[in-house]
Amino acid sequence: MACAESGDASDNPDSDGEFVTIKTRWVVSNAHQKVWVPTTKEASDGRVYIKLSKFDRSLVMFALGKGMQGKRNANVEAFDRLLDARKAASVQAVQAATDDSENTGTKKRKVRAEDQSLLAASHVTIDVPEVRFQNQTMGGYGMRCLWGIDSSCLWVELCKSNLKYMKAIVCLGQGQAGKTRLPKRMPKSPSRKSQSPKKSQSPKKSQSPKLRRLRAMSASPRKRCDDSPAESQPKK
Repeated sequence: MACAESGDASDNPDSDGEFVTIKTRWVVSNAHQKVWVPTTKEASDGRVYIKLSKFDRSLVMFALGKGMQGKRNANVEAFDRLLDARKAASVQAVQAATDDSENTGTKKRKVRAEDQSLLAASHVTIDVPEVRFQNQTMGGYGMRCLWGIDSSCLWVELCKSNLKYMKAIVCLGQGQAGKTRLPKRMPKSPSRKSQSPKKSQSPKKSQSPKLRRLRAMSASPRKRCDDSPAESQPKK
């Protein structure tokens, strides 16, 4: 039976009041992992870009074939160089669009995140150096990246050449730690017992010699009373 609806599902509730959303997701796979559903976005130029970060477990598994653990991650020097190149290209694009320094002769102002709205294009192109990996030469071309000046992540165009290049630099960069520090583990939530405020305890006062003697006397066994039954004596 043919489906009565066509196209993507809308966010409007169905007749029974429930929301049903249908989305198309990109999936990346290789010999090391079966499914990697990365975070992607489609830019204004119609191209799809993938989000890559140094401590992305899926990226580490894709590149190394092993899970992220300790110093085994994507925090390598080559990743930092890509971030620096992307930032430099983004700053240069804003300065070329505003052209403040040439028109007014004033010092170039610092580029901010909101300056992206001044640009017509949503991406910048950076030159990636060639690397030799698994008897193949990779890189040596212009990589499209989404505009950005932060150092937390890198959005690159989703294509095989870019993914293979990222795998190569992560594998070759093991043992060459990048600038980012290893993330600290999240502290455990305190228990209820530790959350309750401790009662203030007043310091114990030193006991006087007289009080200590009285306590010692009260703790010692009492003498037998006179009216207590006497022990049985042998008959004369």
